[in-house]
Amino acid sequence: MIIPDGGLKAIKPNFLLNSLQDVLKSISEGTNGHFCDICHQDGLNKKADMKCLECTDKLCGGCAKVHLRLKSSKDHKVIELTGDISEDTDNAMQVLTERSIYCEKHPRDALKYFCKDDGCVICPTCYVTAHSGHSCSDIFDEVKIDRKRLCQLLDIVELQCATYQANVEQTQQQKITRNDELKLKINQDCAKLHEHIDAYYNQQLEIIEKKKHGLSDLFKKLQKDGQELEQSKHFIQSLLSHGHATEILSMRNELNQKYETVMKDDYNRSHEIQVPSIEYEFQQSSLVSRASSDVQTLTLGKLCTPEKLSTGVSPKKLDSGTHSKKLDTEAHPKNLNNGDTKATVTAATDLCEVKEPNIVHTYCVPRKNPGNGTYHIPSIAVRTNGQICAVMDYNNICIHDASLTKQNCIIRMQKRQGYDAKFKCATPLNNNYLACLEKESTIYLFNASNGYAKQYNITEKIRSIATFENGNIAVMDNSKIYKVDHFTGSVKQYIDISSMTDPVSLAVNTTDIVVIADKGNHCVKGFQFSSGKKVLTYGSYGSRKGQLNAPRGVCIDRKNNIIIADSGNRRLHHIDGWGTLLNCFQFNEDKPVSVAIYKEGHILCGTDSGKIHVIKYM
Repeated sequence: MIIPDGGLKAIKPNFLLNSLQDVLKSISEGTNGHFCDICHQDGLNKKADMKCLECTDKLCGGCAKVHLRLKSSKDHKVIELTGDISEDTDNAMQVLTERSIYCEKHPRDALKYFCKDDGCVICPTCYVTAHSGHSCSDIFDEVKIDRKRLCQLLDIVELQCATYQANVEQTQQQKITRNDELKLKINQDCAKLHEHIDAYYNQQLEIIEKKKHGLSDLFKKLQKDGQELEQSKHFIQSLLSHGHATEILSMRNELNQKYETVMKDDYNRSHEIQVPSIEYEFQQSSLVSRASSDVQTLTLGKLCTPEKLSTGVSPKKLDSGTHSKKLDTEAHPKNLNNGDTKATVTAATDLCEVKEPNIVHTYCVPRKNPGNGTYHIPSIAVRTNGQICAVMDYNNICIHDASLTKQNCIIRMQKRQGYDAKFKCATPLNNNYLACLEKESTIYLFNASNGYAKQYNITEKIRSIATFENGNIAVMDNSKIYKVDHFTGSVKQYIDISSMTDPVSLAVNTTDIVVIADKGNHCVKGFQFSSGKKVLTYGSYGSRKGQLNAPRGVCIDRKNNIIIADSGNRRLHHIDGWGTLLNCFQFNEDKPVSVAIYKEGHILCGTDSGKIHVIKYM
């Protein structure tokens, strides 16, 4: 509490609190119980029927009439007493606003006027002695303005109370539901990470089991060969010790043949057998915290050869010839923000087996000029109605039915002055529309009936296009990726990718992470489009598992798994959203050029020989 200038005497009295206190006190207490205070002074005990709120005297019926006739007390407020303190208090509270309040300086005079000049309530005596000539008015006339303002203030306060109550309930609900939601996401993320780590280490164990089975087969073979050699040794010893000359001579041809066999170099070398062993060592996992940041790096343990272990090749080193993966909080579907702890997980997968692709159907796209050279399919797009659109290396887009058994129609580019117009790639849009990139950096939109709809000129030297989750178009040139409104063609946002050497194709996952195939750097990189931050790197130049050689095409399924067309190695790489190699498929003749998601667990793969393979990859 702040004491005003003038000390305690300058503090204005709170009439309301004082009045409430006086009323409650007078009702609950009394000088003479339930008897009339006036009669009690004369020695009489008469029951009190009334009570004066100003004098606080309890009165019988007769004394009450006299009290209200006196000039000094005729304006006093008197209530009936019922004997019930609660009811008497309610009755007193109802007439509280009608009572008289008396001047502190002149206790016999009620406060009746409001001095506008001094802003205070005064009695008639104060008006004559201290406020003569001031602008004064009756308190009941003057208070009408304040009562109206109090009503307005009450409405506002009631509204604010309701708002605050709603906010309190919403905050409580948010505290409960949001807290549970975040806990669920954290538990799901933890379970997913555990599942991934379990699968990774199970894969390591499977390698050891396969090696163990191989050693078991070798052991059985060596055991069998050893038994045969023992039998031969015992026979030769017996022949030398107990054989007659005629017996030995009769076996001369067989013995000479055996001698020649034993003396052969390859046979001799086959007996220079070393004890077989499992040539892998296990490099244990490690967790490293960086002192300069809140980033922690978890390196999963892995099987590696003793040569790698001795040369210090670390599985946590990215782009070092072994496949590595990065888990960043932005790359993850359920990420954290505002500087929360990030984690980087790396794992070598060069031990993953290479398989033959499970091709369930192959369709050969009809040639424009049969027998006239080779052609390839640089891009495949699957519309929402299932139609398959194959871009050829001439100026056509072939539209096929959803079962990939027949060709429905062809979208052709007309020749322009000075050059042949050609399509480079295509991507499906909403409502079965199709966006097609022409080699001179014009994007054409075709409707569901394959009729021309509109065209956009975004930038020069566009390399490829793809589709965001919300239907906008991702447009990539040599140094940037643009988000283009598919209705207006206006650029909404762009990110920088100038670090890439030769970006040739791209795809976008459900969380707007753009994955780009960099043919020049022989790798695939992912960028969070909202921040432009690189969140994924997969591959380096080479032909080992987890390495790439001039990747051409890339696509992403609904689980955010990534499929890469590794043209130089004639392979398809199937990795998860974190960059972990799940499957690797090897082609014998065809080079994969383009890929697209076909249906659950299947992809379309366009080749350099004009074929489209339907491959079961999961």
